[in-house]
Amino acid sequence: AVGSSGLVAYMYNGTEDEPILDVYGTFAYDSFAFTVMDPHGANSSEAFYDLTIRLPLLSEASSEGFADDESTAKLYTVYEASAGNVSVYSKDLSDKRRPVAVRIRSIPSHGQLYDAITGYRLYNGSLLNSTSVYPYTEPVLVTYVGNANYFNSPNVRYNGTLLSFEDGDDDDGFGGEEGLGHADRFTFTTELASNPDVVTLYATQAVVVINVNDVPKLTSPKSFNTLAIGSGSEDDSDELVITGVKFTDEDRDVDPVKVIVSCNYGYMSLSSSGVSKVDFNSYDLCYGHEDWSCSGDGDGDNTMLFIGQPTAVAEALSSITYQTPYSFITDYITIAIYDGQRSDSYTGDDGTDTCLEEEDFSTISRRGPGPFSTDCFVVYANITIEVGEFANSDATTSDENIQDNTQL
Repeated sequence: AVGSSGLVAYMYNGTEDEPILDVYGTFAYDSFAFTVMDPHGANSSEAFYDLTIRLPLLSEASSEGFADDESTAKLYTVYEASAGNVSVYSKDLSDKRRPVAVRIRSIPSHGQLYDAITGYRLYNGSLLNSTSVYPYTEPVLVTYVGNANYFNSPNVRYNGTLLSFEDGDDDDGFGGEEGLGHADRFTFTTELASNPDVVTLYATQAVVVINVNDVPKLTSPKSFNTLAIGSGSEDDSDELVITGVKFTDEDRDVDPVKVIVSCNYGYMSLSSSGVSKVDFNSYDLCYGHEDWSCSGDGDGDNTMLFIGQPTAVAEALSSITYQTPYSFITDYITIAIYDGQRSDSYTGDDGTDTCLEEEDFSTISRRGPGPFSTDCFVVYANITIEVGEFANSDATTSDENIQDNTQL
């Protein structure tokens, strides 16, 4: 018949434990010859059909919540400081449907892997306890635990500037456009449970570790002595420069924090290098709320409320200049820093003494409320200021430390 065709079944009967030759799992080639006979019994010349033999085993990474395609490492999401089970899949696509197992080939750079069934830590070459059997619908679970304070999402600070990472690239399907940072990775293979020499090429599982808001740290000196502002003072003896306030946050500036600095009887100025880096004036963060707003400008304020990324806040607080017109009093400088998200259950009329709201954040982070709630962290520092006589006063004092503005 003109245009007829035939179906030929082929079964490979060689060994499967041959070296894999390409990224598609090819390990052998074969061919067969055929001819076509016409209705009169005449045969055509021979034609050849080339066959590519690929390993029927499959190692498949999984994705959760983010788009991927066949050319990219697939992504799975876990949270910083939390153990997360990552699903990987192994299958035998042949008609034999044999049991298969997963072996870890390389561990992640910024975390540890554990067998989710046994709890044992996994290393390069570790075989997982689970065996996948037909129909291979159940994943093999690998527990990922990131290193302390490690995250790779977001990859931008709240002000839009990019974070730097030690490794990774932008070709893994979740680069700067989505702001998801650089994934951690591990590789694995699938092998026959009965013959570990029959094994796939490496599959790559990318793990996105989402930042979870950490508790910041704030420390300061306890107390200082100074003089009150005196008439005609030209030697700065009435000016106390407070150093030693330290503020650190492990979240790498992905979120802003709210800061309130106040005293009872004096006036304060932030460091000249840091005051311009914090926010006293923006509408969205400083004046876009119904129940609080920023105050002061960081120069000669009795009370100031401002917003800033933590490194900028640390610089602004690194040097605080204090002056007061009152003599022989005890003053107190209080620093309060609010890090995190205001709880949805907050019902106060004045939002000054609580954290920022959900709409104030622009990055992907877990900052609560929710199942991994971190809510609102508040850290305080209190500095006692003992104020003596007026500067340039004719009165004398027996305490030389007052003249030197030294820390007690």
